Amino acid sequence: DDGWLDVCLVGDLSSFEALRELPGIYKAKHVNNKKVEIVHARSLHIEGDASARVHLDGEPFGTASVEISLLPGAVSVAVADSVG
Repeated sequence: DDGWLDVCLVGDLSSFEALRELPGIYKAKHVNNKKVEIVHARSLHIEGDASARVHLDGEPFGTASVEISLLPGAVSVAVADSVG
């Protein structure tokens, strides 16, 4: 809700490097890899050759070229009160 996209850019990882990063991905340990960069943006334009894969929120989305922007207030989120 801060109006910024959190973008994880991953450089050229070998298959072994990618597998090595998987166990720590949910604890954000992958951000310590020198080939991983986190940036913030209000919109993105991604271009690449037709084989370049694009993932959104960890899910396959398609291939480049992609245009992504925020729609303020488009998603409402309900959060339960903490118990205890």
